[in-house]
Amino acid sequence: MDEILWRPPQARVDASAMFRFTRGLEQRLGLRFSDYGELHRWSIDNPEVFWEQVWRFGGIISSEPWERVLTDGDRFPGAKWFS
Repeated sequence: MDEILWRPPQARVDASAMFRFTRGLEQRLGLRFSDYGELHRWSIDNPEVFWEQVWRFGGIISSEPWERVLTDGDRFPGAKWFS
Protein backbone atom coordinates (compact mmCIF):
# COMPACT_ATOMS: atom_id res chain seq x y z
CA MET A 1 0.00 0.00 0.00
CA ASP A 2 1.90 3.04 -1.28
CA GLU A 3 -0.99 5.50 -1.22
CA ILE A 4 -0.04 8.82 0.38
CA LEU A 5 -2.70 9.71 2.91
CA TRP A 6 -1.50 13.22 3.79
CA ARG A 7 1.08 15.65 2.54
CA PRO A 8 1.93 18.85 4.45
CA PRO A 9 1.52 22.18 2.71
CA GLN A 10 4.70 23.38 1.00
CA ALA A 11 4.97 26.35 3.37
CA ARG A 12 5.15 23.94 6.31
CA VAL A 13 7.78 21.84 4.54
CA ASP A 14 9.84 24.95 3.75
CA ALA A 15 9.73 26.01 7.43
CA SER A 16 10.94 22.65 8.76
CA ALA A 17 14.34 21.88 10.25
CA MET A 18 14.71 18.98 7.80
CA PHE A 19 14.28 21.38 4.88
CA ARG A 20 16.87 23.78 6.31
CA PHE A 21 19.29 20.91 6.98
CA THR A 22 18.88 19.47 3.48
CA ARG A 23 19.24 22.84 1.76
CA GLY A 24 22.31 23.59 3.87
CA LEU A 25 23.90 20.31 2.74
CA GLU A 26 23.17 21.18 -0.86
CA GLN A 27 24.70 24.65 -0.53
CA ARG A 28 27.78 23.70 1.51
CA LEU A 29 28.62 20.45 -0.24
CA GLY A 30 27.29 21.08 -3.75
CA LEU A 31 24.79 18.23 -3.51
CA ARG A 32 21.23 17.95 -4.82
CA PHE A 33 18.48 15.81 -3.30
CA SER A 34 15.18 15.45 -5.12
CA ASP A 35 13.49 13.74 -2.19
CA TYR A 36 13.99 12.24 1.26
CA GLY A 37 14.94 8.87 -0.25
CA GLU A 38 17.98 10.42 -1.94
CA LEU A 39 19.05 12.12 1.29
CA HIS A 40 18.66 8.83 3.17
CA ARG A 41 20.72 6.89 0.59
CA TRP A 42 23.46 9.56 0.67
CA SER A 43 23.55 9.44 4.49
CA ILE A 44 24.07 5.66 4.39
CA ASP A 45 26.79 5.93 1.76
CA ASN A 46 28.56 8.86 3.51
CA PRO A 47 28.07 8.40 7.26
CA GLU A 48 31.08 10.47 8.36
CA VAL A 49 30.10 13.50 6.30
CA PHE A 50 26.41 13.15 7.17
CA TRP A 51 26.92 12.91 10.94
CA GLU A 52 29.46 15.74 10.96
CA GLN A 53 26.85 17.91 9.26
CA VAL A 54 24.18 16.80 11.78
CA TRP A 55 26.58 17.71 14.61
CA ARG A 56 27.22 21.16 13.18
CA PHE A 57 23.59 21.83 12.22
CA GLY A 58 22.41 20.87 15.69
CA GLY A 59 24.96 23.12 17.37
CA ILE A 60 26.15 20.27 19.57
CA ILE A 61 28.67 21.33 22.21
CA SER A 62 31.09 18.81 23.66
CA SER A 63 33.52 18.99 26.55
CA GLU A 64 36.38 18.16 24.18
CA PRO A 65 36.77 18.59 20.43
CA TRP A 66 36.58 15.44 18.35
CA GLU A 67 39.20 14.44 15.79
CA ARG A 68 37.27 11.79 13.84
CA VAL A 69 33.59 11.36 13.26
CA LEU A 70 33.74 7.59 12.80
CA THR A 71 36.39 5.03 13.67
CA ASP A 72 36.01 1.33 12.85
CA GLY A 73 32.96 2.25 10.79
CA ASP A 74 32.75 -1.18 9.23
CA ARG A 75 32.08 -2.73 12.66
CA PHE A 76 28.52 -2.60 13.86
CA PRO A 77 28.28 -2.77 16.74
CA GLY A 78 31.72 -1.59 17.71
CA ALA A 79 32.16 1.59 15.69
CA LYS A 80 33.37 4.62 17.66
CA TRP A 81 31.65 7.94 17.04
CA PHE A 82 33.18 11.40 17.48
CA SER A 83 36.41 10.23 19.08
